[in-house]
Amino acid sequence: MENIIAWFFRVTNIQLIMIMCVTYLIFPLYLLPNIINTGNMEPLVLLFWYNHDTLYQMLTSYGEATRGRYIIGLFTADLAYPIYYGTLLTMIFALVYKKLAIPFSKK
Repeated sequence: MENIIAWFFRVTNIQLIMIMCVTYLIFPLYLLPNIINTGNMEPLVLLFWYNHDTLYQMLTSYGEATRGRYIIGLFTADLAYPIYYGTLLTMIFALVYKKLAIPFSKK
């Protein structure tokens, strides 16, 4: 664990964080809306609220092929998103610690 923390402090700089922030925008602006790509329907993960009836109606309207693509797309995005976002957030915290010169214990 100490090696991972040391790696984040060593690698983190403002240019890398800016590149990662711009790259992060691919998830909410492109990947998640285009998982279904059936016109006016958006993926369930982008809805603020839905109930059982809405869920059933949307899943039946997707069709068999679209549901398969939806499941594969969500598994891909749901695995990559937290890893990428967690790395970005950790780098931001490491940069803040470095810039503010907050003492960081080796323990």
